[in-house]
Amino acid sequence: MHCLIVVFCRAKEEWLLNFRIEDIDGKRMLIAVKGAKGNKDRMTVLSPTLLEELRTYFKEYRPKEYLFEDPVNCS
Repeated sequence: MHCLIVVFCRAKEEWLLNFRIEDIDGKRMLIAVKGAKGNKDRMTVLSPTLLEELRTYFKEYRPKEYLFEDPVNCS
């Protein structure tokens, strides 16, 4: 899953660790990238393929705040 996001959004690992559920806008097909190059926020296109993958991931893992939560330290 992480690889799909990096490929589709050209995201960096540190951004993925802080990727929140609220950063996904499925209706407008956008992803908010906070603290991107130059420490600026930007929006990037969310592909339909990635949206479906994210929905499948969400249904299986049920993250609460961050999309990729630490399975050891989750409450």
